[in-house]
Amino acid sequence: MSFKARLDVYYQTTLLLLLGIGAYVGLHLTVDEGAAEFELKPLLYVLTILMAFSLIALLVAWIERRELVLTPEAVELRTRFSRRIYPTAEMEWIKYGKPRRVRVWGEHRIIRFKLKGEPRPRRIRAGAFENEPELHRAVESIIRGMQGGRTKD
Repeated sequence: MSFKARLDVYYQTTLLLLLGIGAYVGLHLTVDEGAAEFELKPLLYVLTILMAFSLIALLVAWIERRELVLTPEAVELRTRFSRRIYPTAEMEWIKYGKPRRVRVWGEHRIIRFKLKGEPRPRRIRAGAFENEPELHRAVESIIRGMQGGRTKD
């Protein structure tokens, strides 16, 4: 199964900053006899810089097009420019990280898997991909298919 990276956070951040800039300009704009005057203030500079960073992050994420492909044979991380394949035969285990104490929205659990011969496990943030419940079901099916695979709740 294929899961694309979520971009909605970038869109929401960009939209909120744009609305903030619009509200700030609307509140501080003075109109005298048909001529509009506006004084540039430091807060507007900060909002504009944040807006520029948000647009750059959105553009990079959109161009990169991250994707997670889960099959019984492998876990594949793809971008437009690279591809990493981790065969399940080379994995010692796949586990879930500890759940957060406070759930704001969604599961947002970390999926960890350890490759044979590597000291540290790899991590995938499930909340960063679309259709998180289906992602968890796909990971569970891979865990059940692996010998010695187990979940950690």
